Amino acid sequence: MSLFGKAARPSSTIAVIDIESGSIGSGLVSISKKHAPRLLSQERSAIHAKGSRAASVLLKEIEKELEQSLVRLSRVASRMRGVGAAGEIDRVAVFLHAPWVSVSINPERAKADAHDSTLELLRSSATGVLSTTPATFHAFSTTATPIIHGLFNAPKESLVVSIGGEVAELSLLKGSSIVGHATVPFGLHTVLRTLEAHAGLSRPEALSILSLSQSHREHAWAEALAAGVGQVSRELTGTIQSLLPESKSAQQIFVLAPEKSSDFFARILTENEPLHDLFAPGSTIRAVLPRHASPHLSGHPTTPDVPLLLESLFVDTRFGA
Repeated sequence: MSLFGKAARPSSTIAVIDIESGSIGSGLVSISKKHAPRLLSQERSAIHAKGSRAASVLLKEIEKELEQSLVRLSRVASRMRGVGAAGEIDRVAVFLHAPWVSVSINPERAKADAHDSTLELLRSSATGVLSTTPATFHAFSTTATPIIHGLFNAPKESLVVSIGGEVAELSLLKGSSIVGHATVPFGLHTVLRTLEAHAGLSRPEALSILSLSQSHREHAWAEALAAGVGQVSRELTGTIQSLLPESKSAQQIFVLAPEKSSDFFARILTENEPLHDLFAPGSTIRAVLPRHASPHLSGHPTTPDVPLLLESLFVDTRFGA
C-alpha cells in the first residue's frame, strides 16, 4: 500500500531521474500490488561546468550526464534480470528543478512549464538510450512539495524551501496546493565557493564544516562561513517577504537541501531573527531528512537520497493505478 492508499496494480520498474541545478540523481523504483514502492538503486553525480554557471553550459553537461545515468541504470536493470529480480525498465520519469522548469500560479492551480528546447534536448537524450521506453517530465516543485505536506501532516499553510546546487525554490502551500512560488539565484555551491575562495578550503573540507555546530565555529574559516550565511539569509529573507501574504500564514517551514546540508540551511532560517517576523506565531522550521520518507517505502539503499525517495512515492501514486 502506498502513502496515498493506492489500490492493487501490476509490478513495474521505473527509472527516476532528478535534475537540479547542481547535480543529477538517478534510481530504479519498483512499484507493485504486493508492496509499497522500493527504491532499488540510486546514485547522484555533480554537474561540472568547468567554471561557468551559465544555464546553457550547465544544460550541455546535464545532457551528457543524463545519457550516462540511463546507461548505468540499464546495466543495473540487466543485472537484476540475471538474478530474477524486476529489471525491465517500463518507464522513465524525469523530474526538473529550477531553472529548467518554471512554475506559474493561477486561480485554479500551479502550472509548470519547461522550455521547449530544454525538453527536446532531454527527451532526445532519454530516447537515445532507451528508444522504446516512454518518458515523462515533471516539475519537482509541483510533485514533491505536496508529498512533503502529506508526510508531515502539515498544517493548512506551509512553506517548502528546496535548495539546489545553484538555485533555490520556495513553494507556499495551502493544504497540498501550491499558491505561491519563487526562485532565488543561490544554492549550496554558493556557500561552498565562498569557503573555498576566502578560507582556502577544498570542496570536501567546506562541505564537512556545514555539519559542525555553532560552538565549533571559532576557526580561521569562521569569517568566510559567516559571509556565506549572511548572503543566504539576505536572499531568503527578501524572497520570503515578497512571497508570503501580510497575514504571515506559514505555520511550518520545511527545508530540503543536497549533500546532507538540510540541517545547515534549516539552522540559518532558525537563527535569522528578522525572518521570524515573517512567519505565523509559533511556526516551526524542519529539515526534510531520509527518515521522514523512508518508512513509506518497502525498501531503499542504506543512505537514501531524499529527492529520489519523494519521487518514488510520486511515481507509485501516478503510475501505479
